[in-house]
Amino acid sequence: MTSRDYADGTVLELRAGRLELDSVLASATARRQPVLVQFSASWCGPCRMMTPVVAELARAHTGRLVAVKVDIEAGPPNKALAAALRIQSLPTFQLYRDGAVADALQGANRAGLSALVSRALAEAGPAPDADDMAARLAQALGRVKAATSREDFHEAARVLLRFVGNVLDHRDDAKYRRVKLANPVFASKLGSRPGGVDAMKAIGFVERMEAAEGVLIMDTIPDQLERVKQLLEAAMSSAAGGGQAARAASGPAGAAAGGTSTSAAGPAGEEGATGSMSPTAAPPPVAVSAETATGTNTARTAFAVAPTGAAPQAPLQSPGEQARTARLMAKLLAAALTSGGVGASTEASADAAPTTDS
Repeated sequence: MTSRDYADGTVLELRAGRLELDSVLASATARRQPVLVQFSASWCGPCRMMTPVVAELARAHTGRLVAVKVDIEAGPPNKALAAALRIQSLPTFQLYRDGAVADALQGANRAGLSALVSRALAEAGPAPDADDMAARLAQALGRVKAATSREDFHEAARVLLRFVGNVLDHRDDAKYRRVKLANPVFASKLGSRPGGVDAMKAIGFVERMEAAEGVLIMDTIPDQLERVKQLLEAAMSSAAGGGQAARAASGPAGAAAGGTSTSAAGPAGEEGATGSMSPTAAPPPVAVSAETATGTNTARTAFAVAPTGAAPQAPLQSPGEQARTARLMAKLLAAALTSGGVGASTEASADAAPTTDS
């Protein structure tokens, strides 16, 4: 699910120790926010002196800094957290970046704490937005495009859009935010391509090892992902329109050479189940499978994904902002997708869509 943004100008008082801290760190990492953690106790006079200082820093840097207070005597989870982190004096301040301790300070040192936070914010840079994510994705997709054929690039883009769509359609289900690098669909269509893994990282996935196996995991859903999905859909739709126009101009010869078929494929495995399809009609969903770890076993869960031909939702950006950002990806997608036709691949070949086998 989309996580809470803890950089709300207040100081979060932890009660659940490590588990709660890890959740806060994951949310902050997704938003490129440093996290300031104060370890204190109710009987500690210097801690009480610094509490309003931390509150002031949180207010001053709303939206950019997450401030957390851990009373080491507030319960067993907090006490265990302090022991695990070897907190030996109070107050102790830890500054986290990307989920790890980047700086620390001990004692009631107001100027030192302010300097610590200022350094962290300078290193973090501005908060990410949809333009940043789109730019990173466009750069990664550029490498995919440069190393593949038009058809392979088209398939890679479709697979990426499926993963994005499934994350957003199943926000409360973590298995849709976990992709094995060895997943046959991902590996063959996107992951094995230069820039393929980087494309997944650009939209919020991180690469980790689990039981000696590489996986991509999205701990929290970035706020920008919905906008980027719409931009990617718009770019693919624009490329599809260009391809249809080119085929129409070429006449029957163009259709015979590989134009869009008017016989629509039904659900996977059902060829020609329906009659002709309007160019504006959305093809049926494609069945794909997701993998999720269940104990020591791996289970596969089938799910339906919206095809790339589906009409995009109402934009979350103004027309000007959307057009400016869409150009980042449209330039990459249109050239590869226009020739060969999105319509042909998404409408006539739904039955041939890849599925996960392991």
